[in-house]
Amino acid sequence: LVGAVWLPAYESSEAAQPPPMPATFVQALAERSVEQAYVFIRQGQNPNTVLRFRDDALTGGQEVLVSPLMLAVAGNDDNTAMMLLSFGASTDYPPNRGVVCLARELGITSIANLLTPSGEPESGVDCPPRSGGEYPLLAYVD
Repeated sequence: LVGAVWLPAYESSEAAQPPPMPATFVQALAERSVEQAYVFIRQGQNPNTVLRFRDDALTGGQEVLVSPLMLAVAGNDDNTAMMLLSFGASTDYPPNRGVVCLARELGITSIANLLTPSGEPESGVDCPPRSGGEYPLLAYVD
């Protein structure tokens, strides 16, 4: 009887535990965890920076330098994109200049509209031709 009461209570207490905090800001972004990325921003992480990033699904395993905003858009994570913008991520920051183009190429109109009211790139930003490749992010990063 004690086991029948104790075991479900023990298992539910484990399930109630939050997932472990990612070790890095880029890991929080890759996991699409706006709450955990927010912790890093609150601790002083600059939203206008470049990060080393490698992912099989987004970069085909290549390591690239990517901004947090570009990574959020590539991951179709509008909540994190909005959080980054509210903390100063700028489309004027050179590594972010193609962010609207990337959103449009990926068909993410909600993020494109969030970044510019018309969903069109800002003047002076020429979108490259659609990559048509499996990893569109690679067309917009170094």
